[in-house]
Amino acid sequence: MQVKYYPKDTYIVQSGITDRLVYFIEEGVTRSVFHHDGQDTTTWFSQEGDVTFGMDSLYYKQPSIESIETLSDCKIYVIHIDKLNALYETYIDIANWGRILHQNVNKELSHMFVERLQLPPKSGMNNLTAVTPD
Repeated sequence: MQVKYYPKDTYIVQSGITDRLVYFIEEGVTRSVFHHDGQDTTTWFSQEGDVTFGMDSLYYKQPSIESIETLSDCKIYVIHIDKLNALYETYIDIANWGRILHQNVNKELSHMFVERLQLPPKSGMNNLTAVTPD
């Protein structure tokens, strides 16, 4: 694992590129952002103590559909997924930590999804037309 310093406004993951690194944020804040038709849509924020990565790259070895941008100067520990997987296979405590990390993020995503489903019909339609204007 290496410590790296990224200045504010740096894209540590770029959409369209396969990035097999996992980023552990010690200091700073990042955002995951989806670029489409000249518009940026923020999909997630990560801060000190969080882990961030390009999901498609990490899990499926495909180019990321999102970019990850630093919103402040960041101190980030970086490890290649193959090295992290080797640690998971060797140390049960690290594997359990990774599982719990993913469970917590999945729970957060589920809550966000349910909140969106519970929007009043007009708000839901406004959100839908904002995403799919045609």
